[in-house]
Amino acid sequence: MIKVKFSRKAATDIVRLKKFIIENGGYQATVNALDKKVKNLIVSLSENSNLGRPYQYDSHYREAIIFIGKKRTCTALYRYNKVKNKIVIIAIKDSREESYKI
Repeated sequence: MIKVKFSRKAATDIVRLKKFIIENGGYQATVNALDKKVKNLIVSLSENSNLGRPYQYDSHYREAIIFIGKKRTCTALYRYNKVKNKIVIIAIKDSREESYKI
């Protein structure tokens, strides 16, 4: 099984996204769904390091889509270290944001 960790940036992104969702017309249920889907992502990544698509700007990174609801998705940027058998989630953004806040 692959070890999955969050960077400090990704952890703060989750807090920021919760605020972003509420401030942009989202509901508490959407925020709760985000928590649940992120936990599901961790489980999925621990089983499959190739989940998602290659990141367009750097092939060493991948992006996993997090479907939160009918109209909202987020994207998690991560990197897999084969030697350490570890994934680090670098950043998470809402699909309505243009780029990662790195």
